[in-house]
Amino acid sequence: MTDLFTVWRATFVRRWHKSPDFYDSGDMQHGHAGRMAVMSLWLWPDDYELAAACVLHDMGEGGEGPGDVCGLSKARAPRWAARAAQQEQIAYSGLGLPAVQPDSRVRLLDRLDAYLWAMLHKPWLGGLAKWEDAAADILDLCEDEAEATEAEVMQAVHDVTSAYRGREVLS
Repeated sequence: MTDLFTVWRATFVRRWHKSPDFYDSGDMQHGHAGRMAVMSLWLWPDDYELAAACVLHDMGEGGEGPGDVCGLSKARAPRWAARAAQQEQIAYSGLGLPAVQPDSRVRLLDRLDAYLWAMLHKPWLGGLAKWEDAAADILDLCEDEAEATEAEVMQAVHDVTSAYRGREVLS
């Protein structure tokens, strides 16, 4: 078992550290998890278990975990991704926290937060094919959700894209 300070410190995993575009954006796991939890409560107000899953979904990356691992790296190296997943499970246990098996809504919120963060900090990248594809993937993930949820997510993607695309820097 571990102490509270160690659990708290495990939330300070830097996100985007391997991305040449966003390594300096200052996004940390605790901020990402908090934003996801707030969005989950806004979209599904009575689902506190989903909010908790959002808070915990990346905790295995901290502590003794592998750190932030981008989805592209996992897709390109499935054997390495499997080892990283095992290491995350060990980290969850070491932190005394329940491991989270992300459902479709956690994956949706995870991708949505990444997209919103990216467009907020480097909006000029929004016109690149990979970011247009990312927006399309988010909307595809909405297909399993209620029509109202899909409309709200579509509006968020539209709002961030149109509001920030013309800006160079957002302080």
